[in-house]
Amino acid sequence: MPTIHDAVRAWQANDFVAARALCAALADTDPHARYMLGSMASFGQGGPADPSAAAAEYRAAADAGHAVAAYCLGALYAQGRGVPPDLAEARRWYETAAAAGEPAALFRLGTMHATGEGVEPDLAAARRWWERAAAAGHPGAMQALGRLYVAGEGGYPRDPGRAAEWFFRAWQGGQDDAEQDIIRVREALEDAAEGGAAAAQNALGLLFCFGHDDPAVAAAWFDRAAEQGYPEALRMLATLVAEGRGVEKDVAAAAALYRRAADRGDSFAQFNLAGMIDRAEGGLARDVSAAIGWFRRAADQGMTDAAHRLAELLAERNRDRRDANEAVQRLMAVATAGPADAAYRLDAGDGSWAVVMKDRGRYVAMPGLDAAELVGLPDPE
Repeated sequence: MPTIHDAVRAWQANDFVAARALCAALADTDPHARYMLGSMASFGQGGPADPSAAAAEYRAAADAGHAVAAYCLGALYAQGRGVPPDLAEARRWYETAAAAGEPAALFRLGTMHATGEGVEPDLAAARRWWERAAAAGHPGAMQALGRLYVAGEGGYPRDPGRAAEWFFRAWQGGQDDAEQDIIRVREALEDAAEGGAAAAQNALGLLFCFGHDDPAVAAAWFDRAAEQGYPEALRMLATLVAEGRGVEKDVAAAAALYRRAADRGDSFAQFNLAGMIDRAEGGLARDVSAAIGWFRRAADQGMTDAAHRLAELLAERNRDRRDANEAVQRLMAVATAGPADAAYRLDAGDGSWAVVMKDRGRYVAMPGLDAAELVGLPDPE
């Protein structure tokens, strides 16, 4: 019996004829197969392009809850490909995809509100959509937010430091033209940094760290922002100190800086601090419960890597059934976000239970545990 993994492998090998045949055999039971059929029909892979057929497949997948298919159907309505042009219908499908957290849909809704495409122009509404898209990792949304800070629009003040931070994140995320935005804001950024603005100081640190490969100058700017308690600057300075880049290497000092940033809510610092506790680095004793606490805080901010290690440590600790419950659910979230053909396994530290997951979060074996136990995550400790 073919599986969606077979179809994905055929598609990845550019064997679109085989991928289409496999998806057609799975379409009645698998929304992702429907989505793939729509995508191949839209782009003419494995046969002639047929936007009308693409729209039909996307609609069937979207009706079954496939967020990317809902976004793609919205795009067809916006473009008038395979369906009549209809911006209201496009927005409806974008909102369906956005409700499921699809970053491209969140970004597109922001753009529609910014330009008045099918709605009244509203930069404040655009900003809210872009903030959600940026939080989901969309580099175009990060760039758009930076430009709002440059102009002082959408409810943001003019702030070259915040603008530059967003431009850096966009550039690091693959938005190549964000580099030009960084160049354009450079003079205003330097003025603000010299004037004591922590965001601008941090942004200059990023510029010298990643743009000019001058970690010593970067560390000096990060240090000035860190003195004001700026979380990202604390974390970036910690990284340079841990690696001995531009400053003297001091792993214990790095751990202290990570803790200060972590206490201020920086998820990357929380993840790094948890890892140091887990590995007993920087003079820290290994403390599974403390590491669990910091990994949990990072995972709750959307860090998949933190969720994976959190699941492993919960299984290792396994002090009661709450640990087992949370470990399985955290791993399920990791598998849901992971590659379609990946498999995951956890084993309790005392051997009392185990779980195997595949197919993006479906558990296929769970000896020692009852599915009825998976009834919600415990309250934070």
